Amino acid sequence: MISSLVFVNTVFVGLMLLLVYLSSSPWAKVLSSRLAGTFLVTGIVLHAINRESSGSLDVALAFSILAFVDVQFLSVFLRKKGEL
Repeated sequence: MISSLVFVNTVFVGLMLLLVYLSSSPWAKVLSSRLAGTFLVTGIVLHAINRESSGSLDVALAFSILAFVDVQFLSVFLRKKGEL
């Protein structure tokens, strides 16, 4: 069950990264990359549940915080400069 969820989650990460590549708006790129990061963290958590590993949960938490800070910096940069 969890392995199928990990597969579906991997497909979503790929689709979001494709959307980052194909989108023309910088805001759409930022939001798509944030969604890809969210799906990636979800995949790490599902993997940690499947392997019963608490170390992976620490990695997921750190990655989640870094992705949040990344979106904040990109948003401020886009507001001031206007382009990526």
